[in-house]
Amino acid sequence: MKRFLRTLRAASMPMVLALSLLLLTVPEFARAANTAKAAQKKAPAPANASPSAAERARAATRKATAAAGAAAAAAATALAMADEAQKHAFSLTHIGEYECEFKRAIRVLAHPKHEGYIDLQFDKRSITARPVLSSTGAIRLEDVTGRYLMVQIAFKSMLMDTRVGQRVADECLHDAHHEAKRAAANAPPAQGLGIGAPAAAPASAPASAPASAPSPQLTAMPSSAPLESTRPPADPPAPAPEPPAAR
Repeated sequence: MKRFLRTLRAASMPMVLALSLLLLTVPEFARAANTAKAAQKKAPAPANASPSAAERARAATRKATAAAGAAAAAAATALAMADEAQKHAFSLTHIGEYECEFKRAIRVLAHPKHEGYIDLQFDKRSITARPVLSSTGAIRLEDVTGRYLMVQIAFKSMLMDTRVGQRVADECLHDAHHEAKRAAANAPPAQGLGIGAPAAAPASAPASAPASAPSPQLTAMPSSAPLESTRPPADPPAPAPEPPAAR
């Protein structure tokens, strides 16, 4: 019996040691696994990961803005020298601040680098415009890129987007527009249609003519009556010579 117990003890000793070693290593394995998971969460995303839709939209917006800025810069550097007609139109342009409907504002300034051109500012945009005097007397501020157009008339101005065919701002008033409206309101009303000169007053009757003098009555002549000639009468014909007397 004692021999059996010794044999059993000797055989179970390696198993006990193995179990003890296993119990000691399990927590280390668990700790290592948790550390690996935490490191994986903190690791940055790979460089070749596909961007989201929002990132793609922002990148497209940045590219479009950069392209528009480059186009505007190229157009500004390639402006032709203003001729006399353009300079005259520039002198008629209202420079300064405009107050538009819906509390919008537009600034019309002289271009800092190019004489005879306009720097048009609105909605955080700044475009270069060429002033043109139209045949109707209106001032057209034409965008050099061909998109925007501002029209200045007597009592207001308006800004249009020619690409989409819509008005960007309307009822834009400068101080000169307010002055023109006040002058028109205080002006005397025009007589007639105001197209031609006023008609002259009719001439008065001569003072020497008596008021009660009867007007001469004209007697109508019958249509069958012969009209008398106004020529003087002709001379009578000469008498014929007498024949000689008989002997």
